[in-house]
Amino acid sequence: MRAWSGTYQINDYDSDDYILIECLKLGHISISGQVGGSHSEEFLRYKFLTDQTVLGELISRWRKMLLM
Repeated sequence: MRAWSGTYQINDYDSDDYILIECLKLGHISISGQVGGSHSEEFLRYKFLTDQTVLGELISRWRKMLLM
């Protein structure tokens, strides 16, 4: 499997929502983001560490979501 590198960010232009994927050493990645906008009382910020094996499924689900 090819090792991914770099930082990838997806932003919502109507708010400050985002998803940030940071490729770390040894195939590990950090996924963080915000949903709901910090200007609102209800919003969610998240961050978790995983490995690059989740990227294939994540990309597949994003594609399905975009085609809806």
